[in-house]
Amino acid sequence: MPAPLPPDDLELTRLLRNSLTTLPEVPSWASERALAVWQPPAARDRTGLLTRLQALLSFDSWQAQPGLALRAGGANEVRQLLYTVGEHDIDLRIAAQPRTPGAPSVVAFQISGQVLGPAVQGSITWLAQTAGDLSEVSAESEEASADTAPQAEIDALGEFVLSALPQGLGVLRLRLGEAAVDLPALHLQPAAEPGAAGAAPRA
Repeated sequence: MPAPLPPDDLELTRLLRNSLTTLPEVPSWASERALAVWQPPAARDRTGLLTRLQALLSFDSWQAQPGLALRAGGANEVRQLLYTVGEHDIDLRIAAQPRTPGAPSVVAFQISGQVLGPAVQGSITWLAQTAGDLSEVSAESEEASADTAPQAEIDALGEFVLSALPQGLGVLRLRLGEAAVDLPALHLQPAAEPGAAGAAPRA
């Protein structure tokens, strides 16, 4: 049996006119759902478009100086760290916040600093970690904790402050324009008192 011939232009025109009068109108909710599904990939997953960078530590005031076995300073010593990433340097200061009378004896910390280099808008986030989860902070873990993680904006001078951080392990992540910069893992803890047994540089 020969295959049927395709419809000619007149037949196609007739079918189109019939469809306009017989097919039901598309519900508004169906159109809205279709438009919501069809979004540019960048709008659905902006995190994947960020350039991931790792900052390098160039100075740590808690590292023992040549010929010295112990750090100077005491439990309230401010720790200074300097990092380099691309065209930017990051000056970081970590200090234990003073306890107020009547407040719990839990130690809290403040991280302050400045991004030096070409001006760029951004933010900084403290991502608390466990001892076995410090090798890499993934984009998924960052997004999952974005609602609860301490975060601060980097101002026009490149300065930032994060306060009331609990003692423990964590990673600082900076958003600098289209780049996400991870600093090496940090352990927020008080400095050892001068002369304390076992005092040694800490990460």
